[in-house]
Amino acid sequence: LRGQIEELRHELDTLRQAERERFIDLDMRINALAASSASSSAAAESVEKPDTAAPVKDPEADRASYTAAKDKLVSGKYEEAAKAFEGYLGSYPDGQFVSYSHFWLGEIYRAMAKPQPDKAMQHFSAVVDKHPDSPKVAAALYKLAVLQYEGGDATRAKVTLNKLVKQYPDSSEAGMARSMLEQLK
Repeated sequence: LRGQIEELRHELDTLRQAERERFIDLDMRINALAASSASSSAAAESVEKPDTAAPVKDPEADRASYTAAKDKLVSGKYEEAAKAFEGYLGSYPDGQFVSYSHFWLGEIYRAMAKPQPDKAMQHFSAVVDKHPDSPKVAAALYKLAVLQYEGGDATRAKVTLNKLVKQYPDSSEAGMARSMLEQLK
């Protein structure tokens, strides 16, 4: 039994490290993209299609607030970025980038020096539950499953992974979900 516990702890540590490395890799790619040219920032933003919520009163201020938060994230100022994204959500609850803000908050709270998994799960769940048409849903489901597993709820993680594979079978996250499901057998 102790051997199994140690093996599971090792697998958990390995998964945590792999996720941190993916986040760092993502951060490095975002930084490289932002640094490549002034126009690359605009190109990256154009990839993020606005949420299809009710129209915002001032779409330019909405975008500016989101962009300011995202710039803090790209700069590696995670605590400032978290505050800025939270501020965005408070100011623009029906904003164009609500699902993206929740997703990035989930990533930030997960990757902080002192991770806050409950807050991360809350934000990833908001993407899945409140913004089912968001392009970030598959990634949010995967992140939720990892957090559930890390929190000791392998059964719930399996349910979330199976949901991901069923709803988004062709996504890259579905491939990672299949691998994780194999490890959890």
